[in-house]
Amino acid sequence: MEAHVARNTGWHYNQGFAEFPAAFESYGFAEIHRSAIPFLPGKPGLMLDVGAGSGRDAAWPAAYG
Repeated sequence: MEAHVARNTGWHYNQGFAEFPAAFESYGFAEIHRSAIPFLPGKPGLMLDVGAGSGRDAAWPAAYG
């Protein structure tokens, strides 16, 4: 890959990076995963959170039971 391509890719990635967490957190688990909620296991149930974010998606099922 040419250096100018990598530099441009990084520049575009960093644009808006500071705003992303606030925008992401402005939506709740139920809003984002509404179509998947009917398929969640019943109480008590087990779920795996990959741990690739803020923890918002792990907090909702934990509170749900």
